[in-house]
Amino acid sequence: MLISMNNCQKVQDVILNFNSRFNEVEKINISFFTVPKLKSTPIDKHKVKELWVVLKGKGKVTKDNKEYLLNINDVFFIESEKEHFIVNTGKQSLSILSIWWES
Repeated sequence: MLISMNNCQKVQDVILNFNSRFNEVEKINISFFTVPKLKSTPIDKHKVKELWVVLKGKGKVTKDNKEYLLNINDVFFIESEKEHFIVNTGKQSLSILSIWWES
């Protein structure tokens, strides 16, 4: 699921409402990763749910063989056990904040 400013959903709203949306989550983990221009992440699949916030750059996510374009301030949700990867399609590095939790 892509939540973007174009869909009237701001990153701040997602972060501020995180607790009310995920009140049964006992522990969340946060990491940060960068994808160099014209590079991609390896294909990934895991048990945790994940929320990506694009901090810089733009890219194309493939999740379950469907493609989604991401830009700065977009938020992207990845359900557990969904195969996914992202390609940096921009002219600069792509920076993503990743928030993940157990299902």
